[in-house]
Amino acid sequence: MKENNQEPLFIGRYNMLLDKGADEAYGFKGLNVLSAFNDNKSMDDIAECWEFENNSRGFCSFRDPWNRRELTFAAPAGVKNSFTASNAPIVADSFEYRYNALDDYIDYLVDLNTSAASGNEIKEDIQNILGIDITNLDEGRAKLLELYGNWEKAVAWVWSTATDAKIDLKGDGTLVSVPDLNSYSPIDLAEALYESNKYYIATEANKYTLAQGNFDSTIIYFCLEDGNYRGIKLTIDAAKVYAPSKYYTTNESLPLEDRTYVLAEDTFDASEIYYEPIE
Repeated sequence: MKENNQEPLFIGRYNMLLDKGADEAYGFKGLNVLSAFNDNKSMDDIAECWEFENNSRGFCSFRDPWNRRELTFAAPAGVKNSFTASNAPIVADSFEYRYNALDDYIDYLVDLNTSAASGNEIKEDIQNILGIDITNLDEGRAKLLELYGNWEKAVAWVWSTATDAKIDLKGDGTLVSVPDLNSYSPIDLAEALYESNKYYIATEANKYTLAQGNFDSTIIYFCLEDGNYRGIKLTIDAAKVYAPSKYYTTNESLPLEDRTYVLAEDTFDASEIYYEPIE
């Protein structure tokens, strides 16, 4: 770049296609920077970088390989190809770390067969750092999924925005199109399932007694929290009990054609109208 009428000075030609291991060049190490949003931990300890192993695979395309409504890196129970040839969770064939503070230990978890047969010194090191018995496949798999957890959230979010996918909406193996705008139906949800002798009814001002017998939809029930009685909406239908990130809410004041529906992630609100997607 010219500056002060001086000719630019050629100092060299550089290839910035740096390979894994160039942590300082990528800015992952040696910065002496603390994260203001993560308990002031060192960025060296919490920075992550992941490499896509094959863009033709479901996870690498930000899609759930089993078309589940909610993507996770753990394969569904009982399906084929749940694990790699090294007995690690199958997601290890999709993503490889390029930087992680626990890089060497991720290598152990990716190659579980070899690690389980390693010497006592390595096994003890893994036990001390990761707190697992590497000879126990379930412990090793669970720890690898935990270390992939932050990246899993990012991939799952992208999958949640897909509008052209076929998904297993009800978990019964039937694939349907992602619900379009306004293909939602109100559903009458409750906070909890009724149980006799667990909740209370009001008998007179400031007097409460345990509710016994069958559920009565005409009665207002209460739960006891920290010495205070709070009204609670109950049901006897387990399918009508609210769960975060399963149902939707919208802005009821907008015209129907202008509404958007977002997942309800907070605790149950009896004043809220909840929706479920319909085919």
